[in-house]
Amino acid sequence: MMSIYFIADTHFSEENIIKYENRPFQGVQDMDDSMIANWNRMVKEEDTVYLVGDFGAGRREALLLDKLKGIKYLIKGNHDMETNDYYRTAGFQEVYDHPIIIEDFWILSHEPL
Repeated sequence: MMSIYFIADTHFSEENIIKYENRPFQGVQDMDDSMIANWNRMVKEEDTVYLVGDFGAGRREALLLDKLKGIKYLIKGNHDMETNDYYRTAGFQEVYDHPIIIEDFWILSHEPL
């Protein structure tokens, strides 16, 4: 059975987020490895994952995308600075600049509405 997941503010590969959010990691590699392992414990390849902003910073995080299970969609946040084509090429099924509505009910937005 396919599941749908929602997650936001992963901030993959962002060194500053460890201090800013008091995340319990020794460094970026430790954080990325832990988050990938936790993600893959929950998500199966056929599951859908909506990442509601702030996937990561820079281009390093795109290298991690193929390590994450699931069919992934990105609703861009303020830290998602690359082009939509860049994120699609990296592995997102689709990328959105603005909030979206799914199943005629759920509004997905990185910014509070």
